[in-house]
Amino acid sequence: MGIKHMKTKGFEQSSKAKDKFRCDIVKFIKDGDNIMVLESPKLLFLKELIKQNKKPWSIYIPNNREFVELYLAVQLFQKMYLGFSIHVRDRSSFEFICPEIDLCCWSFNNPGFDFIWLDYCAGFSFFRFELIKLLERDLCRRVLILTYNKFDPYKYKYKGSCQDYVENVLKIIELYSVRKFKVINHLTGDYKSNMYNIVIKFGKENK
Repeated sequence: MGIKHMKTKGFEQSSKAKDKFRCDIVKFIKDGDNIMVLESPKLLFLKELIKQNKKPWSIYIPNNREFVELYLAVQLFQKMYLGFSIHVRDRSSFEFICPEIDLCCWSFNNPGFDFIWLDYCAGFSFFRFELIKLLERDLCRRVLILTYNKFDPYKYKYKGSCQDYVENVLKIIELYSVRKFKVINHLTGDYKSNMYNIVIKFGKENK
């Protein structure tokens, strides 16, 4: 598991940092993939797919806070770029991942995703249970990206390096994942001054 050469100096504190990271992780997407992302009405992730000529099979976007604005933006996007199967849902990522909480949720019978990016705005403890359920249900088959805020008022407070945050999350992944996995070290680490990314690549299921 572990992190051999974590970058702790972080990315520069600007939108360019996230643009670069987004560009790097979109490279993992293969044509025909089934993906899930947390996207805003700016559609920066979808626009990056166009830049890199990526052609996923389907894209699921849960967003219950900006649903109407996002839905309208996606409708316009699909008129401009035909061939994209995009599903915007007025639900939180929690409702997607934990269907037993909401039995009307589409994910109850969903076979899973090849690529998931959960770009959260809050600390890990808010989403710990959500991550556990995602791993237990084996919803991510290949690439999982997690973006958390270092400020966590509940449980996981560290004054050390970013590696402390990351190792804490990796312990959960190691404990609950049904698949073998490895950390993509050159993309895992500090993001700006208050965020950190964890990029995981899954392999075959554990026997």
